[in-house]
Amino acid sequence: MNADAVITEQFTFTSYHGGKSVMLYDLKKDPSENTNVADRSEYKKTVSNMAALLQKRQKEAARREKN
Repeated sequence: MNADAVITEQFTFTSYHGGKSVMLYDLKKDPSENTNVADRSEYKKTVSNMAALLQKRQKEAARREKN
């Protein structure tokens, strides 16, 4: 399985197959991560922000590997 994830204080975001499928869990409302809220309209901006954060952290990790 090709997956990458990023976790913040409030959310766990997982991207599968380069973003073709994503999962988002709101850890404040659902600490057991039972309900994927990625497709809910009220989380649309959060999904976008978390995807951008994941991409940023991947680039940072790639730079560290080169050094």
